Amino acid sequence: MEVDKNYRIDANFRWLGSQIKANEELCLTVCGIEQCKPDKYYGPAVREDYHVHFVLRGKGTLEIGGRSYQLQRGQIFVIPPGIETYYYSDPKDPWHYTWISFGGTRAAYFLEKAGITVENPVRDTFIEPERFLEITENILNHHALTVANELLRTSLLYEIISLLIDSYNQHMNAQGQKKTYDYSPDVYVNTAIEYIREHYSHAKVSEIASFIGISRYYLTHIFK
Repeated sequence: MEVDKNYRIDANFRWLGSQIKANEELCLTVCGIEQCKPDKYYGPAVREDYHVHFVLRGKGTLEIGGRSYQLQRGQIFVIPPGIETYYYSDPKDPWHYTWISFGGTRAAYFLEKAGITVENPVRDTFIEPERFLEITENILNHHALTVANELLRTSLLYEIISLLIDSYNQHMNAQGQKKTYDYSPDVYVNTAIEYIREHYSHAKVSEIASFIGISRYYLTHIFK
């Protein structure tokens, strides 16, 4: 059954699509949820945008760049633009996944911040994959072609990317990896100075660092 030309639903999947918009930082193109049939495959094919899949249940295989990945619940795999890929569900335990697809001038940058690159197209979700499913369902539920819904869908895309980056950072911190910061030291120093000016009478180093989102050690280091 077809609800409108951009939204489709049947017993196995829900799907919402739109076109890439030039020069946008991030632009939703497709998202959906699918309970795949055994041995269902896609490709070999080359995409024009990024397709990020979150495996909810079952198993499947991704073939990309001469490598093969066996995937299951709690894993993420990305189909980058311009690279031939082939992926298929397991014959006995086919995967059930949700996916979000997007383009944009900063799409590759945001995915790299989330630990996903062309060289490393697979990672764990590090959180329950249903968190991503809930957001995708919210996008699909606002499929009506209105400006308000378009803005909401875009905001939910940003929420998914934010969750990807945050879950990756938390995992890296838990592994004891050295924390990297997103902005230059000058940005943090200037923000700290503004905070001190506003709270001079009772500002503490720990409070300043917490407000900015960096460690006390790093704040002290960049001030020196």
